[in-house]
Amino acid sequence: MAAADFQSGFQSDADEDFPPASTLHSSYSRQYQPSRPLIESARNGWQSQSRISHRHSSSPSGEAELPKWTQMIQSIVSAPRFRRYALIYLSFFIVAWLGWRTFLSPRLQERNSILSSLDPDSRPGTVGRFGANSMPQFNDLVHIQKLNPDLVPVDLAGVDADSKKSKRLVIVGDVHGCKEELEKLLEKVKFNQKGGDHLIFVGDMINKGPDSIGVVDLARQYSASSVRGNHEDRILLRRREMIRTKSLGELDDATTSDHSSRELSERALARSLSDEQVQWLEKCPVILDVGQVPNMGQVVVVHAGLVPEIALEKQDPVSVMTMRTIDLDTHVPSSKKKGTNWAKVRPYTLLSLLYHARSRASESRY
Repeated sequence: MAAADFQSGFQSDADEDFPPASTLHSSYSRQYQPSRPLIESARNGWQSQSRISHRHSSSPSGEAELPKWTQMIQSIVSAPRFRRYALIYLSFFIVAWLGWRTFLSPRLQERNSILSSLDPDSRPGTVGRFGANSMPQFNDLVHIQKLNPDLVPVDLAGVDADSKKSKRLVIVGDVHGCKEELEKLLEKVKFNQKGGDHLIFVGDMINKGPDSIGVVDLARQYSASSVRGNHEDRILLRRREMIRTKSLGELDDATTSDHSSRELSERALARSLSDEQVQWLEKCPVILDVGQVPNMGQVVVVHAGLVPEIALEKQDPVSVMTMRTIDLDTHVPSSKKKGTNWAKVRPYTLLSLLYHARSRASESRY
């Protein structure tokens, strides 16, 4: 009796947990019919949200249903992928904008300003440019000097390999009396005077450093060429003034002198130069015309700079030794740092001449 009750109880529990096979089969058939697409079985969050919003819109509250294109835009904007791509594109835009404002745009504006300043037709009412009509005359210096053509490297193409010689122009600027550093530099570049190398200084060999006399002697020893820099010009003028005032042979007393410390240092240097060293420095030209150099074209050596579109013979020697910047409106050079660097203007000179010559040629056709 008890066993029968236990068996009947177990049977009833099993019946409750596990429905008959026919019931399972019919339920499976109704839920997954082969003729029904599987996509209809998918359930996404936007579908449920759409139905919820639809129910709210169709509710008796009277709110109008949103247009389909608005719902589409909302679904796109709310997608995580859209926000991720929007952030990436926004970052690219900010970087490109900063690059344009800080780097590209200022350089394009500077380029256009330089080309406009070099346009010969930009100021038809003016009579010439700076340096085009006159040039200061200084009889106590050499304005232009041509380098000996035998010292200029030649194009070795087509020459017998056995007859080729290694000939170089080693150009050094602003030594300022640092003889020890100069010797190390020449050793590093393996300067070989006997092999055909020629040494050229770009001015300012002397002053400021500890051994200006030694630098001049080394330059003379190597038969080097040099242009006159503003420091050579200053020391030579100061020495000439000391000779005129008959103070060259007198030592300055730093405690009672009215001169500044820089003037005292320059007077001491001018006093220490020998007559032979002074004569060598006075022969250094302001402009050294090197001539045609293979793969470089016409080479000219100066200490500071040259005014664009002005012939070498009409360049102001003082400006050539001291200029740093050029006023784009007047082309007046200046030794001040504020302004457009003359070296930026120089490369555009030929480009401007070619551009305006081409423009005038095209206008003459019509």
